[in-house]
Amino acid sequence: MPVDLDIMDHKILGPAIRKGIAEGRAQGVEQGIAEGLEKGMQAEARQFLQQLLEKRFGAIPPWAEKRLGEVSREEAEELGLKFVDAKSLEEMFR
Repeated sequence: MPVDLDIMDHKILGPAIRKGIAEGRAQGVEQGIAEGLEKGMQAEARQFLQQLLEKRFGAIPPWAEKRLGEVSREEAEELGLKFVDAKSLEEMFR
């Protein structure tokens, strides 16, 4: 007759497995929070840059909206600095 053993009930393996699962969950939560924060900061940087561009150059054409949607947070920050001297949208995205 086969014995039905649950590995989680094992004296040595059970606690080690539970600890590994808990650590994996905690690491996953931390990673998810970090990724969420980065995406939020990226969206905020893009939105702020778009507001600056609209204020200065008027309505943003589709090509510039597409380009804005593709920039990383770091690129948005660089474009923000470029904004100070740019005379046109075309110059911004060169």
